[in-house]
Amino acid sequence: MLIAQLDSVIYISNANPNLTESDLIDIIEVSQRNNSFYGITGILCFNGTNFIQFLEGDRDMINARVNLIESDSRHHGMVIIRRRISQDREFPGWRMASSVIDTKAYKTDQKLVDLLEIDTVTQETREIFNNFRSLGRGV
Repeated sequence: MLIAQLDSVIYISNANPNLTESDLIDIIEVSQRNNSFYGITGILCFNGTNFIQFLEGDRDMINARVNLIESDSRHHGMVIIRRRISQDREFPGWRMASSVIDTKAYKTDQKLVDLLEIDTVTQETREIFNNFRSLGRGV
């Protein structure tokens, strides 16, 4: 039996300074709809300045989504910090989970904490997202 391999990508980017709350809602809603259609799962976090996103799915679909995301004018400076192949999804039930981290109030988003504790999430992914959570905290 041939087991399909999944590609996963984690990238970070800088939000454009004129990004609005409406833009953020649109990004999340469109991502959820498109990812469901393309069989992509993952998580998107925003800390008021930066985005981090984890995408997983078919290689061609992931490459197409990454190219589209890279051309989105609502952010810049996109850097892929990890790309790998696996046989299992880390976020199997999430077409696009989302989290907005309030770094000014030093609030931890409980939804993100809970998502990172799912047993399918690798330790490496947890560390990457936990490091992102600490940005802007002066830690």
